[in-house]
Amino acid sequence: MRFWYLFLLLFMLISCQKEMKTSFSSEALAQKVYDAQGKEGDLGEVLERYRGKKVILEVWASWCSDCRKALPDVAKFQREHPEIPFVFLSVDEDKEAWKSALVTAMDRFDIKGEQYFFDTGWQKYSNNDFIDFIELDWVPRYMLLDENGNISVYYSKKILDKSIKEAL
Repeated sequence: MRFWYLFLLLFMLISCQKEMKTSFSSEALAQKVYDAQGKEGDLGEVLERYRGKKVILEVWASWCSDCRKALPDVAKFQREHPEIPFVFLSVDEDKEAWKSALVTAMDRFDIKGEQYFFDTGWQKYSNNDFIDFIELDWVPRYMLLDENGNISVYYSKKILDKSIKEAL
């Protein structure tokens, strides 16, 4: 009987973990993003600029209290690793709230990085291939890409997570 409980517990733990993906699908890379001036591009174009460098992706939203609480840690990480660029991907549904947060939150903590907005919001199956691909279930969400654009750290809820430090 204990064996079955142990087996069931182990099965539940394994099935709840995210599959570690090491590269983006072409659909995820084709996802449209917008910069603060409203210029449209796709995620693949954005990430291609970082070829040859490690880069942190942060998926966040202005309405997310955990995202705002994480800003001092992001600032600390950036001070400790100034060579690592950041790309911020907002899942806000309100473009004006996102733009306001760039000033009130990001500027306040002197957070550096490129800022982009998805016009799809966050909801699963919201016609956002990137969000569906990474199975977004929490913000903030951090990902570390290596110099070749491969995913080194697929799932982290904290920028100071040891998996990120070890992958650097």
